[in-house]
Amino acid sequence: MSVSATAVAETLWVPAVAHVPGVGTSRWRTDVGVLNLCPTEAVVEIRLHTTDGLFSETFTIASGEQQIFADVVALLTTGNASGALEVRSYVGVTVTSRTYNQATTGTYGMGLDGVGHQAGFQEGATAYLQQLREDGSFRTNIGALNMGGAPATVTIELFDRNGVLVGDFQLEIPPGETLQDNRPYRRRFSRTDIVGGYARLTVDSGDGVFPYATVIDSETDDPTAILARSAADCPIDIAESLREIVGMTVTELQTDHEGYRYFELHYTQPADHDNPGGEQFDQYMTLLHTSHEAPMVLRTLGYRNLLGDRKAELTGMLGANQLVVEHRFFAGSTPSSGDWRLLDIRQAAADHHRITMALKPFYSGAWINTGHSKGGMTAVFHRRFYPGDVDATVAYVAPISFAAPDDRYRDFLANAGTPECNEDLWALQREALSRRQAMLDIFGVWADNTGYTYDRIGGLEMAFESIVMELPFTFWQYAGEDYCSVIPATSASDSTLFEFFGDFVGWTAVADVFFDIYGAYFYQAHDELGFPAVATDHIDDLMLHDPPSPEEGVPPPGSNPTYDATVMADVAQWVAADGERLMFIYGEFDPWTAGAFDLGAAADSFIFVDPGGTHGARIGRLDPEDMEAAMEILHRWTGVTPMPPETTKASPERFPPWRRTVGIDHR
Repeated sequence: MSVSATAVAETLWVPAVAHVPGVGTSRWRTDVGVLNLCPTEAVVEIRLHTTDGLFSETFTIASGEQQIFADVVALLTTGNASGALEVRSYVGVTVTSRTYNQATTGTYGMGLDGVGHQAGFQEGATAYLQQLREDGSFRTNIGALNMGGAPATVTIELFDRNGVLVGDFQLEIPPGETLQDNRPYRRRFSRTDIVGGYARLTVDSGDGVFPYATVIDSETDDPTAILARSAADCPIDIAESLREIVGMTVTELQTDHEGYRYFELHYTQPADHDNPGGEQFDQYMTLLHTSHEAPMVLRTLGYRNLLGDRKAELTGMLGANQLVVEHRFFAGSTPSSGDWRLLDIRQAAADHHRITMALKPFYSGAWINTGHSKGGMTAVFHRRFYPGDVDATVAYVAPISFAAPDDRYRDFLANAGTPECNEDLWALQREALSRRQAMLDIFGVWADNTGYTYDRIGGLEMAFESIVMELPFTFWQYAGEDYCSVIPATSASDSTLFEFFGDFVGWTAVADVFFDIYGAYFYQAHDELGFPAVATDHIDDLMLHDPPSPEEGVPPPGSNPTYDATVMADVAQWVAADGERLMFIYGEFDPWTAGAFDLGAAADSFIFVDPGGTHGARIGRLDPEDMEAAMEILHRWTGVTPMPPETTKASPERFPPWRRTVGIDHR
């Protein structure tokens, strides 16, 4: 029996394979041949499905090579078993099988199904016969039937299992006749060492030509029929496709995600899309590729790309490809001129547009852009300027601010969580400020030991006040109501207070190195994005300075941003008037929810809120009804039935995972 490859040969099935005793003295065995005619090696997983379970092994087959898996069931498991065989490959392969009786006596035979003219091969067509053998145990004959009305000429090329050409010859077949060439490996080319060979037959003239082979067991004279088939279509190799994109540098890396290939990409972009022939820079991206037909999750970041091959929630739910793009002016994705005027949402959207246009020819599934916080904002900005680039947007905890500072955040925090929890946080802020000198002494020693400096914000005292004033904002952003029980009493020791502020805000949050790494964000906040106001009314009497909050930050030296309130107003107007297929996920207690987008008249668009949630809100943390609704929407947008997302939440017994640490994309 044989199974032909489909247009994109990813999974092929052999309906029945066996290593079992039969009636009388018969003993049934199955050999399987896998032929790789693609220009790249094939990593093939062979999976045996039996009533006792699933057994699998993975093999690598070089280009042009055929690998024979003798007694394939015994190769995959022990004892007697039978079942269906699944062959998975991300390179096009063809698969044949031979099931035979190992008994020493009995009657043997083979079947050839009737074929019509339409099953034959026409002039110029190429067909393959595989799993051929010519050695001390087996012999092979090759023939062809001419169902046409005129003579046909066929060129036959014989190969060994490694794809090395043994030799070639021609058969001229009269119309309506079969011509068989007996034992061509041995008779024509003196080869008797062929195990797992194959033949390529090209119809030079004629039509309705149907090639076949018989492989005969020399001990029993039992023949097995091998029928010709076309070569498997070789899917486009994504690595080669990527390398053909002008300006794209491609490095393939290892990943533990089954069924995925992982790439680091650098794509040459104009620093100024209004002047594409001017300064250029390389934008860093990572790609998880699973198939050309699966959806593409375009994960836009607001900062640098530290995600590696980690999957976004949507990627796992949709079994999707994933492209993660580092934001311009972060890490290595920065123009060498450092011209801050080139850092705006329109230029960043143009980056994502060029990337989408470059890769879209290779991915036919639905495209969804997504991002978390500033990355979610970036996804919306992409849609604002290029609404047709992707099919839909899913933005997680993405705010839009309308001032610098924006008082909506201060008002929101006044009512977040329970009054008792807020009073405990406010009391702790006052207690820390009341112990100013003791806290500064600990802070100074800590800074000396760790090497952090605070010149950009104005010294340790300014840094201390900034971090203390930030506590409620960051607590509700990352921790939430479940962590109210771990707030120390005002009678706690100095070191306990210092450690708590370090865990729930982070003493590096206003360090010079932090502003160096995230300086481009603070430029954007002061230029176009705006930033939250942080409440200080309850501690003003204890503040000796007027430091910027960690939300306001300090723009890079020499950048000189000037806030333009019209930019975010324009984005908000577009969403409310012209937006479509937008999904926003917010956390109930997350301060950034104060800046939630207003959908207005946006078509087919939705907002979901994680009850009690923080800046870690996800689809998997919604109420069951909302989660089901979100999954139905994704199904409608993509045509893919989503897998249920992970539903785990953080535990207050764990060490706080939200610590604002240098180098972590924390927003």
